[in-house]
Amino acid sequence: MAARAEPLARPRGIPSTALPRLRGSARRTTSLRIALGVALLAALVAAFVAARARDARHAPLLPSGTVGMVALDLSASIDARAYLRVEQAIRGLTRNDQDIGLVVFSDTAYEMLPPGSPSRELERLLRLFKPVRGTGADAVFPPNPWNDDFRAGTRISSGLRAARDALLREHVKKGAILLISDLDSPATDVGRLGSEVDELRRLGIELRVVPLFPIAEKLALFESLIGTGHIAKTTAPEKPVQAPEGVGLRGAAPWTFVLIALALIALLALNERLNARLVIGRPDATS
Repeated sequence: MAARAEPLARPRGIPSTALPRLRGSARRTTSLRIALGVALLAALVAAFVAARARDARHAPLLPSGTVGMVALDLSASIDARAYLRVEQAIRGLTRNDQDIGLVVFSDTAYEMLPPGSPSRELERLLRLFKPVRGTGADAVFPPNPWNDDFRAGTRISSGLRAARDALLREHVKKGAILLISDLDSPATDVGRLGSEVDELRRLGIELRVVPLFPIAEKLALFESLIGTGHIAKTTAPEKPVQAPEGVGLRGAAPWTFVLIALALIALLALNERLNARLVIGRPDATS
């Protein structure tokens, strides 16, 4: 009986007499794979950092990563409708785990919370801006402890100066001020106000404004001083105010993250195009 023939072992590679010529190509391919791998890793890290920099819950009224000072206007011109907006703004601030301070002012200013206080400390103020009875213009609010001291005219420059001094006293390196006011500062305060805004700009302290239903002339003055991109807006009087970057397509879309994602997709496509595995097709059975 004839012996059964042993099956031939499959070759482990492609026989070639020109392997030394392929070593240069192999080194280039390896270098390319390493470079693309590093680029992909860098894109992933950048995407992670960009994602963490975004506040997924809502855009904060104060810039993320800053120690903020709130300058709250409690002058006689603040009415019931403005009180409701103050309550909305304070509630929005308390939702963010951010260091904060508080200055209240009218024609003079008083520091209630030093810079670096937890934002939850503002919750104690909420009861003062919630009506105990009535609604709208007829709403009645709890007694305000500053009624005797802060019912005179408005000097916004004094509030900004007190907030600035507090940040400088605590040696805050990255500070911001959120002014909550009806912006009804008298003409005699405009010069001091302009000087204060210039000083904040020189110190690198960002100023943002939550307007409490100001007249068009007063709002236009502040827009000329700090620009519209630093003034919070709302879609309706009863709606909560939104951070400046939270309004409009530019603020709503995370363009940095989108660009990084596109770069990541392009790198993956390039990797597949240049570093795909070499496939040897089977010979045609008809040949």
